[in-house]
Parts: sequence; structure tokens; C-alpha cells
Amino acid sequence: MTALLDRLYRIDAEFGGDELCGLAAGYLQEAARVFSRTGGSAGTARMHQVMAGLTQIAGWLSIDANRHADARRYLSAAIYAAHEAGDLGLAAHAMGYLSLSALYQGNHREAFPLAETAVGLSGPASPAARAIVHTRAARAPAREGHSALGACQRHLDLAWAAFTDSASGGAPEPRWCGYVDRVELAAQRGACFLDLGMPAQAATAVSEAIGLLTGSAPHRVRDLAHYKTRLALAHLAAGDLDAVMAAGTEAGTIVSRITSSRIRERFAELTAAVGTRDPRRARELATVARGTRLTSGPGPLS
Repeated sequence: MTALLDRLYRIDAEFGGDELCGLAAGYLQEAARVFSRTGGSAGTARMHQVMAGLTQIAGWLSIDANRHADARRYLSAAIYAAHEAGDLGLAAHAMGYLSLSALYQGNHREAFPLAETAVGLSGPASPAARAIVHTRAARAPAREGHSALGACQRHLDLAWAAFTDSASGGAPEPRWCGYVDRVELAAQRGACFLDLGMPAQAATAVSEAIGLLTGSAPHRVRDLAHYKTRLALAHLAAGDLDAVMAAGTEAGTIVSRITSSRIRERFAELTAAVGTRDPRRARELATVARGTRLTSGPGPLS
């Protein structure tokens, strides 16, 4: 099961989640059938742990595919299974994903209490799990604008403090926290600053994330498209259309090759925003993103 989850996470990072949703659902159904045949056995806690891990990644893939109703269903099941397994860290992490799903749907007032609840659950969690739920709690109030800077910065500081705990050694982090690194924290800072209306700070943080990503994790292609899109939005907010086109063209080239509805939607938002300033340049970006996407898929899981 660990090998399967590792492969799902790796393919998701490279291709995006759209084409993996069905695969994850199939593996989840098979696990549920196994679970139903072993109910009441000594391995029940372990099966709850397996179900929590599978439903969580199914929830994340659904977020990436913009299937938010599915995401809510899977993540709610993940929270229940994690509680049954006695893993509050995993429950907190899944609730953080629920908050992110609400945020992507424009429900930041729902996203914040979900993130705060996740923070409350994360007390016994690993340092990386605590770090990421604090970034969720930072992202939600950022949508309120600059007035939320204090609350947002407090959670970003707590995220960094937790992350430095994880970097100092100790027990191994759970597999589902494998993406929590300096790249992720810099990217989350950039997203917050963008929402807060601080484009210079956003560009600095996102540029840091891009530099770290290209140096240490070039397989995370989907993330690179996302960060380049955010960088273009930061440049747009600063009024630098040439820099927008440079970052946006790089983002669009990647968007044309991946299968992530979430990232395509973010890129469409960029082109729409550019269109209010310069329709010709917006058409150029849209043309880049309409290149030939990968249609052969990631190949079978084994």
C-alpha cells in the first residue's frame, strides 16, 4: 500500500490529478471490500489507517480535478477513518484539505473555521503536519485583504516554526506530509501575500519557491505551472505586463501538457485578468495554453 500511495503522489506531482481520480476511487473500493471482510479483527485499526490514507489522497486528487463535491465526501471519510485509527495528525491534515477546497470555491468564511479546527486537532501531529495546517489557517483570512495581515502572518510564523522542528530531525514524517518542504512554505507565503494585495512580497516569495523547486524537485511539474501563474499574477498586480508575459508564457507551456483542472482554472483567471489590461496579450497566453496536452496518461499502476 505504501508503494501504491508513493506512486500516486509522484504521478500527481508530474501530471496532475484529473486522470488519477478514477484510479484512486477503484483502489479505495477494493480496500473497502477487504475492510468489510476483516471487520472486528485485530487489524481493524490498521485498516482504518489504510482507508484514511486512500480517502485522503482521493480527496486531494478531487480538489486538483475541481471535483469539490467528491473531495468533501472523501475527506470527510478520511477524517472519520483517521479518528478511528487514533491518528489526529492525519485527521487534521484532511481537514486542512477541506479548508483548501472551500477556499478554491470562494468560501473563505467557511475555509477559516475549518482550518482553525485543523490547527486545534494538530497538537499531537508531526511537525510537518502542524506546519501545513497553519498555512491553511493563513490562507483563509488572507482573502479578507490587507486587514487580515496580522492573523495571516501569525499562522505563517507558526508554520515556519513547526517546519524547523521537522527539519531538526526526530521521528520520520508520515508519507502524506512528504510535500511539506521549503518550496511549499515559500509558495504558501506567496499565495497569502498575493491575496493580501502585496504583489512585491508575493513575487519574492513565489520566486523563491520556483528557484527551490527547479533545484530540488523538478518532477513537480504541476506545481511549477501553478507557481509561474502566481508569479504572473503578482507582476500583473504590480503593473509589469512584460514580466507577466514572461512568467505567463512559461506557465501556459506547462499547462498545455498537464491534466489538472485546478491549474487550468488558475491560468484562465490569469488570462482573464490580463484581458482587462491588454486583450491581445491575453489571447497570446490563451493560445500557448491550448498546446497539445499529454493524453496517453501516466501508465498503469503496479
